[in-house]
Amino acid sequence: MQQRTNNEGLRFWGAVSLSIIVLLAVVFGLYRLLSSLVLIPSIVLAVFTFYALAHTKHKSFVLAGPEIRFGRRRFVAFRMCACVGLAIGIAINIGMALHQNLSFLTSILVSFIGLTLIPVVAMVGKIISGEEQLCFYYHLIAVLAITAAVLMLLGQPILPFLDMMILAIGAARAFGYFGCLTAGCCHGRPSRWGVVYRRQYANALPDFLFDVPLFPIQIFEGISTFGIVVVGCVQIFNQNVPGTGFAWFIATYCTLRFCFECLRWPPNYQFKSGLSQHQWISLCLLLLLISLETTNVLQFHFWHVLVLMSVLLGSAVLVIERRLRTSFKQMNHPEHLREVSTAIDAVKDTGCASFIPITHTSLGLQITAGKINSEKGEIYHYALSCPTGLNEETVRSLAETLLGTQSSNHPIEVLAGNRGVFHLLVHPTPGEAS
Repeated sequence: MQQRTNNEGLRFWGAVSLSIIVLLAVVFGLYRLLSSLVLIPSIVLAVFTFYALAHTKHKSFVLAGPEIRFGRRRFVAFRMCACVGLAIGIAINIGMALHQNLSFLTSILVSFIGLTLIPVVAMVGKIISGEEQLCFYYHLIAVLAITAAVLMLLGQPILPFLDMMILAIGAARAFGYFGCLTAGCCHGRPSRWGVVYRRQYANALPDFLFDVPLFPIQIFEGISTFGIVVVGCVQIFNQNVPGTGFAWFIATYCTLRFCFECLRWPPNYQFKSGLSQHQWISLCLLLLLISLETTNVLQFHFWHVLVLMSVLLGSAVLVIERRLRTSFKQMNHPEHLREVSTAIDAVKDTGCASFIPITHTSLGLQITAGKINSEKGEIYHYALSCPTGLNEETVRSLAETLLGTQSSNHPIEVLAGNRGVFHLLVHPTPGEAS
C-alpha cells in the first residue's frame, strides 16, 4: 500500500512538473511568435498532459501532511516554498536592476522593504481583524505604496523599480501557492479530481472537507503566476519602457485571480456582496491601472480596457445573481448540499447516550444527530437550526434532497420545534426491525 501511494505521488508531481514546463513553453512561444515547429508541438503536448491528468486511474492524490522529510529531518513545506520564492524574488529584483543600470544599493533597499513588510502587514491585519491571515493583495499594495514613497524621497525613478518589485513579488507568490497546497489553505472546491487532505490538516480545514477531493487551484494559480512573471521579465528586457512590468502584471494577474476565485473555496454564495474580497480588490486594481494609463502616467493599452470591461461584466453578473438568490436557494445550492451531506455522514453514527455530536456548515446551519429506539427499529433524529433562521419549506427541501437520497425509501418526518429548531425523523422501513 505504501509503495502504491509513493507511485501515485510520483505520477502526480511528475505530471504537475511536466505541465509547468509545457505551459512555460507555450507562453514563451505565443509571446515570441516562434515558428510552428515550437508552438504547435507545445500545444499538443499541453493538451495531452492535461488529458492524462483528467483521465488518470486515480482521481485523487492524498497529501501525506504539511511537512516534508529530507533524510532524518522534517521541514514545514509552506515555509520552504516561501523561502525559495523569496530568494527567487530577490534575485529577480537585484538582477533586473543591474541589467537596467539602476542603483544597486537602492535595489537592496527595495528588497529589504519587501521582506520586512511581510510580518508588519500580517501583524497589522491581526490587530484590525483579530485573526492572523496572510493576504497577498494586502502585502502587494503595502509594499508598492511604501516603496514608491521611499523612492520619491530618495529621488530615484519610481516606475522602473516598481516593475522589478511587482514581478519579484509575483515570483515569490507563485512558489507560495505550492506552499499553500501542502498547508491546506487557499484550496479549491470539492471536485471529481483533486487532492485529498486527511486529519493532519485539522487546524486548516473544516471536518466536512476531510477525505474529499478538492480541486488543486493552487497548482494552476502557481503555474499561471510564474508564467506571468516570465513574460513580464521578457517584456522589460525587450522594451525597457518604464511601467511595462507593473501594467502587465496588474492586467493579467488580477484578471486571472478574479476568475480563479470562482473555483476556490468558499464559493461565492457565502459572500453577501456576490464577490469575494480578492475579486473586489482585483477589480479596484484594474480600475487604478486604467486611470493611470488615461492620465499618461503609464503607456496606454487598449486591450487593458477590454480586460476591465470583461471583469466589470462578470462582476455585474455575479452580484445580480447573488442579490436574486433567496435563503432557500442558498441552502439548496449544490455546494452547500454537499456540505450538509458530508456533515450528516459525520454525525449520524457517532452519537451515544452521553454524547450528542454537533456540526455546522459554512452558512451556519447547525446539525445534531442521535438515535431513538422504538418497537419498529432505530429512528434517526436530526436537529437543524441556523442563526439567520430557517423555515419549514427550506428544511423539508433539504430533507427530501439529502435524507431522501441517503435513506432510500425510509419515511421522513419534519417537526417544527422551539426557537427555530426543526427536527427530522428518519423512520425505519416496514420489516426492517430486528
